[in-house]
Parts: sequence; C-alpha cells; structure tokens
Amino acid sequence: MEIRYASGDDIRRWYEESGKEYPGYSMRAVTAEHDGKLMGLAGVYYQRGAPPVAFSEMLPEMVNHKKVIVKVTRMVMAMIENKKNLTLAMCEGDNGKEFCKKLGFDVSHIVPGKGSVMVWKSCRTS
Repeated sequence: MEIRYASGDDIRRWYEESGKEYPGYSMRAVTAEHDGKLMGLAGVYYQRGAPPVAFSEMLPEMVNHKKVIVKVTRMVMAMIENKKNLTLAMCEGDNGKEFCKKLGFDVSHIVPGKGSVMVWKSCRTS
C-alpha cells in the first residue's frame, strides 16, 4: 500500500471514484493507494471565514489495514500541529468520536443527525 500526500488529481479522482460530490474546498490531504485503487483520503480542508476541519474518508476494506490508518493519521495530525490553528473535526458515531478523542480532540457540541463537532485540545480558546 502506497501512502503519500495527495495531489489535486488524487483528490478529484477520489471523489469521482467514490461517487461523492467534490466539495470544492481548498485542502491538504494524504491518500492511500493499493493496486492502482485509492483506498482513502484524509486531511484538513479550509473554507474562507471558517476554522479548518479535519476529515477522513475511506473504503470499508481499509478497516483491515490498521497500520496504514495509523500512519495516515500521524501525517494528518502533523499538518494540524504544525499550523497551530483552531481545528475542528466532525466525528460520526461512537467509534469516530472515541478515535477523535484519542487524537486530542474534545467534544464541542453535538449536531443532531450529523455527529459530534470536536475541537483540537491545543487550540481551545477557553
């Protein structure tokens, strides 16, 4: 499995192949590719006038590649730590919320039907 910083082509390809709408945000991301197939995309996206948001999207079969998930996570967290900005994470379900807590995010508030909005601890304002 190849892990690398995603190019613009990788990002466009991920959204085309996954059938999801391209968000159109500026982003810095990491991707994992296996046998020519993009397995996931994770990083931080930026919207004008809003704090950066950490995100992660992966194919279900990525669950079998825990070491890859850890390596990608470390690369994304390095992006967040280097910027030292207020960074949010949208975490779905109990597993997502627990994973975000392990990375250093705290629950800020719950969005009904959407999940938990979490704030990176090093950037809390209170």
